[in-house]
Amino acid sequence: MKTILFTLTLLLASFNFYDCQAQDHQEAESILNQKNFGFETRMSGWWTKDKQYWNITDEKSASGVVSCKFSCDAIPEQQNMKIESKNNNKVEDSFKINTEEGEYKVHLKVFLEEEHPKSLHLSFVEPNKAWIQSIIKFKKLETGKWIDVETKIKLTNIVNGKLVLMVPSNTTHGGKGTFYVDDIRLEKI
Repeated sequence: MKTILFTLTLLLASFNFYDCQAQDHQEAESILNQKNFGFETRMSGWWTKDKQYWNITDEKSASGVVSCKFSCDAIPEQQNMKIESKNNNKVEDSFKINTEEGEYKVHLKVFLEEEHPKSLHLSFVEPNKAWIQSIIKFKKLETGKWIDVETKIKLTNIVNGKLVLMVPSNTTHGGKGTFYVDDIRLEKI
């Protein structure tokens, strides 16, 4: 009887150990509001003059109901195609990006169609200051499924900043094609 009780106690302890281990490996909390930067608020809080290329759609999503879609059938004459989170006084503060100086990881999910641009440029912008940019290259990513992508970036102190997603029109860094973005996260390292 003591052997059975000891074995059961040991078994229960091992289950608790595995539960604790799983909790230790959870992702760090994102600085960005996940509802807003997962595009679940749709175009509320987002702005683009390039509506023919960027939109929020329910065609595909990594999580939730919608994602942000980029689609361009021919290389346009304009320089860059952008969509950006608003940081003006007309949107709630949860769309504005505030960071301390330091290193960060940017996580996002992308779904690439067979024909897609070569990269996505992510820029963090504080009003009246220089842009801090990171480039996600699509060259080695699989097409036809959601892929988790991460990059590191050094940010300065940003107050009421915004995030700009941009695809260059040139064929060296951008180009034509279709892809989706979802679940953008920003974590301090």
